[in-house]
Amino acid sequence: MPVDAYLYLYWSEPGATQAANCLGIIGDVPAGAIWLDVEFDEQNPWPGLIGVNSVLYAAYERLGARADGLYTSRGQWSQSGLGTRYAGKRLWDAHPRADNSLPPLPFEPYGGWSARALVQYTSSVTVCGLNVDMNVLEEEEMTQAEKDELVARVVTATNAHTDEKLLQLIAYLRTTGVKCAQS
Repeated sequence: MPVDAYLYLYWSEPGATQAANCLGIIGDVPAGAIWLDVEFDEQNPWPGLIGVNSVLYAAYERLGARADGLYTSRGQWSQSGLGTRYAGKRLWDAHPRADNSLPPLPFEPYGGWSARALVQYTSSVTVCGLNVDMNVLEEEEMTQAEKDELVARVVTATNAHTDEKLLQLIAYLRTTGVKCAQS
């Protein structure tokens, strides 16, 4: 199963520095795409259109072709002010269901995207003792059987309190897939 990487961008830090740090952490892991996160909150406030675009653009420049996707939501993207600037990148749409169930909510186009590659359909559930968000790959090149397999296996760790727990989860996913029950 291919493994992608995810970079949560801090708007107060240079994008190229964050991208270099990301590449350093990935090291020799054969990661495919690197997804860049576009969201804002109290700890990571919106710096204005110029600030967002400069961090995002610098991160893309440093990561090159490996960075071909954005993780965001309709509300976060609207707040970014970026319009359709990055519509050529793949979209990982954060659109969790209130009941954390499948199937994902239907896609409503925004930001110039007519489809999404991935969708986050849960927010903060517990899997294997870790707080995670569940996601589904929706790209058309996949067969239904491949999609069904990934529904059970694709997990994005969020709010992992230690790097050790995250590394244990990655090791577990590489060897067995997600076979533990949600708690």
